[in-house]
This record gives sequence, C-alpha cells and structure tokens, in this order.
Amino acid sequence: MAYTDNPIEIHDELKEDIDLKGSEVAVIHGIVGGDVSVTGSSTLILHGIIRGNVTVGGQGTFFIHGIVYGDVTNNGGIIRHYGMIKGKLNKISGETIVNPKAIVCENEY
Repeated sequence: MAYTDNPIEIHDELKEDIDLKGSEVAVIHGIVGGDVSVTGSSTLILHGIIRGNVTVGGQGTFFIHGIVYGDVTNNGGIIRHYGMIKGKLNKISGETIVNPKAIVCENEY
C-alpha cells in the first residue's frame, strides 16, 4: 500500500459519488452522501461518514474507522474494519479483516 505526499482530504459534506482509482489516496473526515468505489491501487481511510455503499476491488484498500450507512462489498481488495457498518459487509473476494470491537449491523460475512 503506497501513501502519497498529498492525499485527497475531505472535511466537508459531498453529495456526489466518489470513484478512487489508480494510486489515489483519500482521507474522509467529513460526510460523503453518495456511493464510493475504491479500485486500482487506491486507498481510502474513513474517519467520517459515508451514507451510500462502498465497493472495493482490484488492489484497492479501505480502512474503516468511521461509519458506513450502506453496504460494503469486497470484490478483490483489502478491507480493514474498525468502525461501524450499518448495512451488510459482503466478502466476495479479497482480504477482509474485522476488528472484534467493530460493528456490522446486517452481518453477511
């Protein structure tokens, strides 16, 4: 997992979808109202809130320290879950690690 010197940082509320691809790194401290896609070798670190669904694929990496109100689906990436998922956690392929203190409200994994 490669971190860049200038990650994308979101501190406000965004109502649109986010599509991370390539080698982008994003840190969300605010609120994202739409769906989020993490693909390629991109990395998303969530400390805030995502109201939509999250899909991780390719070699994408998703660290959950905040809250996802939708479903989280791993289609071949890496998910490290330490926060709360109000929807389902769907592990189709890839590596998904759930901390014992993390919460999944509609447990499907």
